[in-house]
Amino acid sequence: MENEISSLHTKREEAQARRTREAAALLDSRHDLEGISAMAEHFRDAVRWTA
Repeated sequence: MENEISSLHTKREEAQARRTREAAALLDSRHDLEGISAMAEHFRDAVRWTA
């Protein structure tokens, strides 16, 4: 049971990181979306600083 929970937690973290990277890539490629979502821009900046 504990291994299953750990596996689900890992998969969730990986999916969250993937969505963050995808959102950052989208904002980088579509300048017309700038200013639409403050949270998305925050994640884009966070991805840039950790790269």
